[in-house]
Amino acid sequence: NYLQKFTKEELENVEHISIDMWEPYKAIAEVYFKNATISVDPFHVMKHVIAALDKVRLDVMRKYKKNSNEYYLLKKFNYLLFKNYNDIKYFEPKLNRRLGRYLNGESTLELLLQIDETLNLAYELKEQYHRFNTIFKAECKKDELDEIISLCKQSQNEHLTNLSKT
Repeated sequence: NYLQKFTKEELENVEHISIDMWEPYKAIAEVYFKNATISVDPFHVMKHVIAALDKVRLDVMRKYKKNSNEYYLLKKFNYLLFKNYNDIKYFEPKLNRRLGRYLNGESTLELLLQIDETLNLAYELKEQYHRFNTIFKAECKKDELDEIISLCKQSQNEHLTNLSKT
Protein backbone atom coordinates (compact mmCIF):
# COMPACT_ATOMS: atom_id res chain seq x y z
CA ASN A 1 0.00 0.00 0.00
CA TYR A 2 2.79 2.41 0.86
CA LEU A 3 4.47 2.11 -2.53
CA GLN A 4 1.20 2.76 -4.34
CA LYS A 5 1.29 6.33 -3.00
CA PHE A 6 4.08 7.14 -5.46
CA THR A 7 3.67 7.83 -9.15
CA LYS A 8 5.04 5.40 -11.71
CA GLU A 9 7.59 8.04 -12.75
CA GLU A 10 8.82 8.49 -9.17
CA LEU A 11 9.29 4.75 -8.76
CA GLU A 12 11.10 4.48 -12.09
CA ASN A 13 13.56 7.19 -10.97
CA VAL A 14 14.78 5.11 -8.03
CA GLU A 15 18.31 4.00 -8.89
CA HIS A 16 19.22 1.78 -5.98
CA ILE A 17 17.39 -0.15 -3.28
CA SER A 18 18.84 -2.09 -0.36
CA ILE A 19 16.84 -4.91 1.20
CA ASP A 20 17.35 -7.73 3.65
CA MET A 21 17.26 -11.30 2.39
CA TRP A 22 13.54 -11.90 2.75
CA GLU A 23 12.36 -13.12 -0.67
CA PRO A 24 9.09 -11.07 -0.74
CA TYR A 25 11.17 -7.85 -0.50
CA LYS A 26 13.03 -8.85 -3.64
CA ALA A 27 9.77 -9.63 -5.45
CA ILE A 28 8.26 -6.29 -4.45
CA ALA A 29 11.42 -4.42 -5.45
CA GLU A 30 11.39 -6.06 -8.88
CA VAL A 31 7.75 -5.06 -9.42
CA TYR A 32 7.91 -1.47 -8.14
CA PHE A 33 11.51 -0.46 -8.86
CA LYS A 34 12.05 -1.76 -12.39
CA ASN A 35 15.08 0.46 -13.08
CA ALA A 36 16.75 0.11 -9.71
CA THR A 37 19.75 -1.97 -8.77
CA ILE A 38 18.77 -4.24 -5.88
CA SER A 39 21.33 -5.12 -3.25
CA VAL A 40 21.22 -6.97 0.03
CA ASP A 41 22.24 -4.97 3.07
CA PRO A 42 25.67 -6.04 4.36
CA PHE A 43 24.47 -6.69 7.92
CA HIS A 44 22.35 -9.64 6.82
CA VAL A 45 25.06 -11.04 4.57
CA MET A 46 27.63 -10.77 7.38
CA LYS A 47 25.21 -12.63 9.63
CA HIS A 48 25.34 -15.55 7.16
CA VAL A 49 29.13 -15.30 6.82
CA ILE A 50 29.57 -15.52 10.61
CA ALA A 51 27.07 -18.40 10.82
CA ALA A 52 29.09 -20.34 8.20
CA LEU A 53 32.33 -19.62 10.10
CA ASP A 54 30.74 -20.90 13.31
CA LYS A 55 29.55 -24.10 11.60
CA VAL A 56 33.08 -24.69 10.32
CA ARG A 57 34.43 -24.06 13.85
CA LEU A 58 31.99 -26.55 15.35
CA ASP A 59 32.84 -29.20 12.75
CA VAL A 60 36.54 -28.77 13.51
CA MET A 61 35.93 -28.80 17.26
CA ARG A 62 34.04 -32.12 17.00
CA LYS A 63 37.16 -33.75 15.54
CA TYR A 64 39.01 -33.30 18.84
CA LYS A 65 38.61 -34.82 22.25
CA LYS A 66 37.12 -32.56 24.89
CA ASN A 67 40.32 -32.57 26.92
CA SER A 68 42.54 -31.52 23.97
CA ASN A 69 44.10 -28.09 23.64
CA GLU A 70 42.45 -27.64 20.23
CA TYR A 71 38.98 -28.25 21.69
CA TYR A 72 39.79 -25.90 24.57
CA LEU A 73 40.88 -23.09 22.21
CA LEU A 74 37.92 -23.53 19.87
CA LYS A 75 35.46 -23.57 22.79
CA LYS A 76 36.88 -20.90 25.10
CA PHE A 77 38.26 -18.40 22.58
CA ASN A 78 35.78 -18.74 19.71
CA TYR A 79 34.76 -15.09 20.13
CA LEU A 80 38.10 -14.06 18.61
CA LEU A 81 37.06 -15.63 15.31
CA PHE A 82 33.96 -13.47 15.11
CA LYS A 83 35.59 -10.15 15.96
CA ASN A 84 37.05 -8.10 13.17
CA TYR A 85 40.81 -8.46 13.27
CA ASN A 86 41.34 -4.74 13.89
CA ASP A 87 38.97 -4.87 16.87
CA ILE A 88 40.89 -7.50 18.80
CA LYS A 89 42.18 -5.90 21.93
CA TYR A 90 45.95 -5.96 22.05
CA PHE A 91 46.04 -6.51 25.77
CA GLU A 92 49.15 -7.39 27.68
CA PRO A 93 49.87 -11.08 27.38
CA LYS A 94 48.48 -13.10 30.28
CA LEU A 95 49.59 -16.48 31.45
CA ASN A 96 47.32 -19.21 30.18
CA ARG A 97 47.88 -21.95 32.73
CA ARG A 98 46.27 -24.61 30.57
CA LEU A 99 48.65 -23.97 27.67
CA GLY A 100 51.58 -22.98 29.84
CA ARG A 101 52.40 -19.76 27.98
CA TYR A 102 51.65 -16.08 27.82
CA LEU A 103 48.99 -15.12 25.27
CA ASN A 104 47.24 -11.99 24.10
CA GLY A 105 44.28 -11.74 21.69
CA GLU A 106 46.39 -11.78 18.55
CA SER A 107 48.54 -14.74 19.59
CA THR A 108 45.48 -16.70 20.74
CA LEU A 109 43.79 -16.06 17.39
CA GLU A 110 46.94 -17.26 15.65
CA LEU A 111 46.80 -20.53 17.61
CA LEU A 112 43.13 -20.96 16.68
CA LEU A 113 43.80 -20.45 12.99
CA GLN A 114 46.67 -22.96 13.01
CA ILE A 115 44.31 -25.73 14.11
CA ASP A 116 42.62 -26.25 10.76
CA GLU A 117 43.09 -25.06 7.18
CA THR A 118 39.35 -24.75 6.48
CA LEU A 119 38.79 -22.79 9.67
CA ASN A 120 41.58 -20.46 8.62
CA LEU A 121 39.98 -20.04 5.18
CA ALA A 122 36.53 -19.36 6.68
CA TYR A 123 38.05 -16.73 8.96
CA GLU A 124 39.93 -15.10 6.07
CA LEU A 125 36.73 -15.00 4.01
CA LYS A 126 34.95 -13.30 6.90
CA GLU A 127 37.72 -10.71 7.11
CA GLN A 128 37.72 -10.23 3.34
CA TYR A 129 33.95 -9.66 3.30
CA HIS A 130 34.31 -7.16 6.15
CA ARG A 131 36.96 -5.24 4.17
CA PHE A 132 34.72 -5.43 1.10
CA ASN A 133 32.01 -3.59 3.05
CA THR A 134 34.22 -1.01 4.73
CA ILE A 135 36.49 0.07 1.88
CA PHE A 136 34.54 1.88 -0.79
CA LYS A 137 35.90 1.53 -4.29
CA ALA A 138 32.82 1.30 -6.47
CA GLU A 139 34.78 0.49 -9.63
CA CYS A 140 36.06 -2.87 -8.32
CA LYS A 141 33.26 -4.00 -6.01
CA LYS A 142 31.85 -6.61 -8.38
CA ASP A 143 35.27 -8.20 -8.90
CA GLU A 144 35.91 -8.32 -5.14
CA LEU A 145 32.56 -9.92 -4.43
CA ASP A 146 33.03 -12.42 -7.26
CA GLU A 147 36.40 -13.38 -5.75
CA ILE A 148 34.86 -13.99 -2.31
CA ILE A 149 32.09 -16.11 -3.85
CA SER A 150 34.60 -18.05 -5.93
CA LEU A 151 36.78 -18.81 -2.88
CA CYS A 152 33.71 -20.09 -1.04
CA LYS A 153 32.79 -22.38 -3.95
CA GLN A 154 36.34 -23.68 -4.35
CA SER A 155 36.68 -24.49 -0.64
CA GLN A 156 34.89 -27.83 -0.98
CA ASN A 157 33.42 -27.21 2.46
CA GLU A 158 29.64 -27.61 2.59
CA HIS A 159 29.11 -24.55 4.81
CA LEU A 160 31.22 -22.26 2.64
CA THR A 161 29.74 -23.67 -0.57
CA ASN A 162 26.25 -22.96 0.80
CA LEU A 163 27.41 -19.47 1.73
CA SER A 164 28.46 -18.86 -1.89
CA LYS A 165 24.83 -19.37 -2.90
CA THR A 166 23.78 -16.59 -0.52
